[in-house]
Amino acid sequence: MVLRACRRHNHGSYTHADDFPDEHERCSYRIFVCPHLFASDDSDKRDCCYGGGCSCVFPREERTKKETSRYKENIADIPALAAALRCGGILADHIVYMGFADGTAASSSRTSSRIASDAYELEKLNIEDVRQDILDASNENLLRLTKQITAEIERAYLPNSDLLKSLAEKYDVAEINMIDEAGIIIASTEPEFMYYNMRGGEQSAAFLVLLDGQTTEFVQSYMPTSSNPNILRKYAGIALDGGGFVQVAYDAERFQKDIDDKVVGATRNRRVGEDGCIIIADENGNIVSDRHGGEGRDLGATGINLDKEKISENQIFETEVYGENAYCVYVVSEGYYIIATMPKAEALFSRDISVYVTVFMEFVVFGVLFIFVYFLIKKLVVDNMEKVNRSLSEITGGNLDVVVDVRSNEEFASLSDDINSTVLTLKRYIAEAAARIDRELEFAKAIQHSAIPSVFISIRALPYICV
Repeated sequence: MVLRACRRHNHGSYTHADDFPDEHERCSYRIFVCPHLFASDDSDKRDCCYGGGCSCVFPREERTKKETSRYKENIADIPALAAALRCGGILADHIVYMGFADGTAASSSRTSSRIASDAYELEKLNIEDVRQDILDASNENLLRLTKQITAEIERAYLPNSDLLKSLAEKYDVAEINMIDEAGIIIASTEPEFMYYNMRGGEQSAAFLVLLDGQTTEFVQSYMPTSSNPNILRKYAGIALDGGGFVQVAYDAERFQKDIDDKVVGATRNRRVGEDGCIIIADENGNIVSDRHGGEGRDLGATGINLDKEKISENQIFETEVYGENAYCVYVVSEGYYIIATMPKAEALFSRDISVYVTVFMEFVVFGVLFIFVYFLIKKLVVDNMEKVNRSLSEITGGNLDVVVDVRSNEEFASLSDDINSTVLTLKRYIAEAAARIDRELEFAKAIQHSAIPSVFISIRALPYICV
């Protein structure tokens, strides 16, 4: 509801803005409306907006004396002016309440829409922790092997491809390359890689940092090779003292065999929320680590079916995990599928807790706001209205010498001026009435004097007059 009111009338009722006559659309107040604006008698409709006044409260000086009697009948309604203004505080309370109700409903809606998002963020956080644990274990293991192989190459008199092949068999790695200062492979366990320029692909070019004289070791994540994108390997490199570097690679099967124990330990006691978990499977879909003891079984036994064409990495999806509906997210790292699951019921419970906390905080915020608005209205409106009421009570009691002087804001200053103007007008009318009565009494007295003879005959002279 949009409320409007005449700037000079505050003691009536209120209504929809659509009910206003066109001439009152400019009114500046927005709380109450003088009922005379809607009177059926056109004589009661006054110009309320620009300096005018309705005859119910504030007569203008040019009103005729006939209107004075009407004013005197209505002067007793002046205290109703301040009483009606108190409703302004009630209106403000309703505004605060409606704002609270709307805010609570909106917050509940927003919270419901964020259930999956919150679950996703929690699962991503746990996945990232596990991924980093696996990556650290893989990097550490490959660097250790690479350092051992590099040490043997540096001890050799003339290292060549045959030496590299024997070292590959000894350490059970997939590939060993020796690169000179120009970035060219000069020895390799793979004949087709001989004289390959490391700048030829993004994956291989990353190792050229080992030629800057500052970087001594570099480890790459499990990814396709530059020479053959169908081959996925993990590479590490160690700079040689005489220039160039040694590059060692092993495939997923080799390094997973080395770090499986660490992978199992990384998720054994890890929980996502209260009842969620992390499941790790290899490239063939066999479970490597599972808090529920599913190691060695196919991933489908848990209820999770990863269809890469429909579900991409880092995309949240819903499925049943061990018979319970859950939110799931997965990533692929170092040849492992890292899957985080969180029961949907737990996510909903977290949502409920969030709603309770939000509602409580809104109660606190709106409670503080309500108290603030209450004291603000009391200070700016109620206290000033009480001052006006006290003055009006004295005026209606007959003390016309009272001056209303409440000027905390423009509205109360205007109200004070109007009441004082009304009182001055009333005093003037009373003075004029008293003067008129005095004149009439003087006139009546003069008539009475003129009707009475001014010369009287002495009683003693009567006998002579009769003769």
